[in-house]
Amino acid sequence: MRKRLFYTLVSAMLLMCMSSCSKNNGDIGPWFGLWHLDSIEVDGVFDDAYDGRYYFLFQSQVFCIRWIDDEHHDYYDSYAQWQRGDGDASMTLSFADSRFSPEFGDKFPPTHLSAVTHFKVVTLSATTMVLTTTSPGGESVVTYHLTAVN
Repeated sequence: MRKRLFYTLVSAMLLMCMSSCSKNNGDIGPWFGLWHLDSIEVDGVFDDAYDGRYYFLFQSQVFCIRWIDDEHHDYYDSYAQWQRGDGDASMTLSFADSRFSPEFGDKFPPTHLSAVTHFKVVTLSATTMVLTTTSPGGESVVTYHLTAVN
């Protein structure tokens, strides 16, 4: 009898785990998850100041940009809301308060982002994302190359 009860409880727990949701508030398709920002181009020239330590995270309508320090011990996050437009052809980031935008934070190296950034989606697949926007001053085209981590 104990053996049967044990297997029944284990089976119930496995069913609960298998039915749990890993994408809060619905499926957002290929956007979901952690993306490494491989490189930044400004007017077609790679930005040598970019140190390769930024990550973009998408879940539901929340966006996080994360910068990891030299030692990979500490990280700094900045949060925004993001919204798709025209299917997956465009995307807008809106930092709730300009103080939380990486462009204005003292812990963040420059990313060419502003409090509200409109992107054109050049490539979006399960493993690769390429986004373009104009710099905060509007004088340059900035391209972000990202690779899925998860």
